[in-house]
Amino acid sequence: MRDFRLGGAELPEEQKARFMAIQEELSSLCSKFSDNLLDATNAYTWLVEDEAELSGIPRRRRQVAAEAAQEAGENRLAVHAEGAVLRPLMQYADNRALRERMYRAYVTRASESGNSDLDNTPLMAQILKLRAEEAQMLGFADYAELSLASRWRPRRNR
Repeated sequence: MRDFRLGGAELPEEQKARFMAIQEELSSLCSKFSDNLLDATNAYTWLVEDEAELSGIPRRRRQVAAEAAQEAGENRLAVHAEGAVLRPLMQYADNRALRERMYRAYVTRASESGNSDLDNTPLMAQILKLRAEEAQMLGFADYAELSLASRWRPRRNR
């Protein structure tokens, strides 16, 4: 029953159309957000000039960087800002400046500080606006309250 209510089943007929339009727009915006994030992650590559900069990183991870560069037609090592590459780099790299560079590239991807075509800032603003409207329509103070309503389960007496 809760899921039906949260899906707008109890809304007055005049609000159901708007609720469904919000759902569709949120779906589209969230999909675009994910696409931008993936594209920005894939677009970032740092070409390593000196292999000594990768000191401390396990040999297998350095091989991955070499293979990535080879695929890109480069003679140098290529380091990407994706999670599978970033985690070992952050954990093992001796080079603090390299860790900082890669961390900043990772946390600012798809933001106003990167490629403007992939900037998720306007999408986030629109998503937040629509989520607030959706929550109000369903009788919640804000989206956080709505989000928690679907996660909270009352304890059963044993």
